[in-house]
Formats: sequence, C-alpha cells, structure tokens
Amino acid sequence: MKTNTILIVTGASRGIGRAIAESFITTIATTASSAYLISRTLNTLIPSSTTSTSLTSITSINADLSSLDTLEATVSSLVSKVQQNISAHKDHHSHVIFVNNAGSLGSLTPLSDTTLSNLKNSLDFNLTSSCYLSSKFAELYNNNKSNGSNGCSNGSPDTKFTMDICNISSLAAVQPFKTWGVYCAGKAARDMYHRTLALEFEGDGDFRTLNYAPGPVDTAMQGEIRESEGCDKETKDYFIKAKKTGGLVKPTDTAMRVVGLLLGGKGAFKSGDHVDFFDKQGDGIE
Repeated sequence: MKTNTILIVTGASRGIGRAIAESFITTIATTASSAYLISRTLNTLIPSSTTSTSLTSITSINADLSSLDTLEATVSSLVSKVQQNISAHKDHHSHVIFVNNAGSLGSLTPLSDTTLSNLKNSLDFNLTSSCYLSSKFAELYNNNKSNGSNGCSNGSPDTKFTMDICNISSLAAVQPFKTWGVYCAGKAARDMYHRTLALEFEGDGDFRTLNYAPGPVDTAMQGEIRESEGCDKETKDYFIKAKKTGGLVKPTDTAMRVVGLLLGGKGAFKSGDHVDFFDKQGDGIE
C-alpha cells in the first residue's frame, strides 16, 4: 500500500524546528507526502535546495502559537488542512507525524523573583499551547481511526492510519537548573502530558508519543542563555565553554536522530518514552 506521510512541525523557521523539518523533507521518499510548517515568521522556511524531493507540497503557515486568544481557531484550521489531506489520499496508508516543537526560553530568574506576568507568558506558550495542540491531533487520530481513516468501516486493510506525536523535550524536563525553574516546570509538565497521552492509547500500536530531548543544540536559544544576565553563572559558564570547545550539538545531528526514531518502525522506541540525544539507541526514561 502506498504511504501518505504528513509532516507537521511547529516553530519551523529556525533552530531545532527548522533542522528537523529539513531533515524530514530530505529523508521522506514516499509517493505522496506533504509538510505543514508553522512559524510566527515566514522568512524562507525551507531553502530551495531541499524542495527537489518527492513531497507533493510544502505549506508554510504563519501563526503565533503563544496567543491563546487565537489558538483554538489556528489549531482548528491546521487540523482541518491535515484532515483534508488524509481524505484526499483514500488509496494510501496515512502516517501523520506531528513534531510539537514551538516554545521559548522565557525569562531566566530565581523562582523567588518570578513575576505573575513571566510565569503566565511562559506557561501559556510552553505548556498550554503545546498540550492543546497534541490533544487535537490525538482527536484527529481517533476520528480517522474510528472511520477507518477514510470513512470506511474500521479494520479495512485499505484504510490503515498511524500517528506519531513528538514532543521536543529537554534535559530540563528531568533535571532542575538554577534560574530555569519556570522553563523546567513547563518542560516537565509537557513530558508528563505526553506520557499520559501514550498511556491512554496503550495497546494501540498505531498511535505513539515520544518525548525527545535534543541535547544542548547550537541554536539562537543557546545564544540567549550565554548572553542572559539572569542565568545562573555556573550554567552560563558551562555553555560558554561548550560553545568555545565545540561541545554543542549540531542541529542537523540531533534532527537526524529524531527522524531516525520516528521513521524507524515500532521497535525504535516505546510510546511515551523520554529519549535524549545522548542515549543509546532505544534507551528511554520510564
């Protein structure tokens, strides 16, 4: 059966999100595939050198996922586009891959100095928005699975439907860092949300979640940490040294690791796992 791979990446215009989008687009080699790239800026999301692939289409979507006032409408429109894509490929096995990446470092400060505004803004974006997106894609899976993915009776061999939701996590989800408290809390809660989502679909091998920690990646966010006046000095000095000595992870390297996990079949990871870039293949935090 032909495969219709549908890739969705949030925060796709720069950093890890961009690297993951580019790696997926140059790796996927199916007869009918599409990518939906979401970002607050549309500054040439994917270079022209990567467009000569087998993808049917690459759609750039301008959206501010940090704004809860418009989030519901934004997500509804996105999910509708994906549903239309699935329905348009009734003779294909649809594999939806949602990379839940968008987020921000926020304000680095001791928790005793945290303001209500900083707390709300960070958690609105890093937690509420992210979790809502994943829940709506889980709903999309349920709706298609119950209808045989294409409006046919469930269990038809011609209507197979699979979904992978990848939450871009962090070491900060499992280890506290001074002055990073709000960021750590958001990442830890995201991990637990996606672990719970995996538990709710336990036994359904066609639905998986993955909490992927990409390592200390050499991106603009790393630059923010090194230049931050509020960041804990020991942590800041560590990353300054890592930058100087080549100790940061290349975006392309971590992107290819997560692409390998998500396209590696059912044995690549256990649904709900937390997998770090530095883990051995298959390792995770139970």
